[in-house]
Amino acid sequence: MNHVNSKTLMGLGAAAVVAIVAAVVISTHRQPVSEVGLPSGYALPELRDHVNDVRGVTITVAEDKPVVTLVRNDQGWTLKEKGGYAADTGKLRELLLRLADASLLEQKTASEPRYPELGVEDVKATGAKGVMLTL
Repeated sequence: MNHVNSKTLMGLGAAAVVAIVAAVVISTHRQPVSEVGLPSGYALPELRDHVNDVRGVTITVAEDKPVVTLVRNDQGWTLKEKGGYAADTGKLRELLLRLADASLLEQKTASEPRYPELGVEDVKATGAKGVMLTL
């Protein structure tokens, strides 16, 4: 009863080869398509050589309301909203270095009415979900 027919074995082998070839073809055709004209490289290339020149950082939310303003002076980085309280320089430096290394990957949409879905609408709008970081 455990006798395997050679025709059956050949048929299973051929089916396996066809399945593997089909899987390879499908996987190579499903590679991400890059947008034509999308700039490649760093998102903020001018920041890379000027990280140490940054003198202020402002985080703005909906209705164009600044919530955090960091200012660099002779004593170091301070928080304007907290009366000049010292900011964590290490964390701020890490943020600036990560921004300098940030790269562009792909455009999510060119349709401005869809910006609120992605949280990238203008922060001047009421109820805007995103934030604007100004250096």
